[in-house]
Amino acid sequence: MNPSGAKTFKAALASLHFGEEPPLVGDRGSGTFFLSGCNLRCPFCQNWQISRGLIGKELTIDEGAEICLKLQEAGAANVNFVTGSHSIPQLIEVIKRARELGLTLPILWNSSAFEKIELLEQLAPHVDIWLPDLKTTEARWAQEIYGREIYAERARKAVKFMIAQSPLVYTEGGMLTKGTIIRHLIIPGYPEITEELIEWFAQKGKDRALLSLLSQYTPVHIPGETHPIPERYVSEEEYERVIAMLEKYAIDDGFIQELETGSDWLPDFREAEPFSADLSRVIWKSPSP
Repeated sequence: MNPSGAKTFKAALASLHFGEEPPLVGDRGSGTFFLSGCNLRCPFCQNWQISRGLIGKELTIDEGAEICLKLQEAGAANVNFVTGSHSIPQLIEVIKRARELGLTLPILWNSSAFEKIELLEQLAPHVDIWLPDLKTTEARWAQEIYGREIYAERARKAVKFMIAQSPLVYTEGGMLTKGTIIRHLIIPGYPEITEELIEWFAQKGKDRALLSLLSQYTPVHIPGETHPIPERYVSEEEYERVIAMLEKYAIDDGFIQELETGSDWLPDFREAEPFSADLSRVIWKSPSP
């Protein structure tokens, strides 16, 4: 059925999500399809209950396609596969089957960018919008924080591949239907990671993709795991350094979150409604353990 030989994949949630970037949401919500498991496993992951595979259900290709159609019927603006890099062959089959059954929505690929080009080449004919969460462009930070020195090189290549697939294309109402948004989380104590990434974007992505900077880092405690990041939120000084870098490179076509603190938005996938009601509406959910 697919090159990996696997006929199922594990997923935790499908929902109308209103917390993505504006041209992905509109007034309809992005049809987020959260996969269980992850090939990067960030040590501060807000979705650790599913990225560690603790919550989720094995689905067949047909079941996955049916969930895509449910998202469409619920009014989603797109189908947004979240963290599916470890299940690319299966998800290609899901998309193909959903198209056969009448899916017409844009497909959005939402990943850590820790992906090999040969797999992205297989995926590209089926994806309209790319949303890579680019952690860092430098090997030293990839090793220090994520324990994966190779991440930086692989992610840079992956993101350049994504940008090359299509220019930014919008509907008359301002919804993105093709193109790339590069997302990046500002890490407290490491403003230089973001500064280096902005410089890289200015050279490789400006005017061809959008940059979306997130200031929402929140201390998360994953049982049995530790990391070097300070136990705090992004500071005002760090935030201002990022703003200064955007001004230095005249990057004004994109998004940056306002600086806020708090953890009310953090999801709990053990609950019937993992996110707050103003952020998400559940369409399908795997049973909780």
